[in-house]
Amino acid sequence: MKAMPNEAGLNDTDMAFVALMKPYHQAAIDMDRVILRYSKNSGVSNYATHLIAIQQVKVNQMSNFLSAK
Repeated sequence: MKAMPNEAGLNDTDMAFVALMKPYHQAAIDMDRVILRYSKNSGVSNYATHLIAIQQVKVNQMSNFLSAK
């Protein structure tokens, strides 16, 4: 929640959407990393690894969008 923009940073709809969604996707990555650290189930670990890859692409795209504006 600390990474979310303040109210002044939410005037542009596109920027607001991306700025609000980026922490959501980063949180998914962070949670999956915890799973990888503690899970003993290879299926769960494989799925977490897959999710990290997908979410990281999204976070990178959002970071690029935010820095381009």
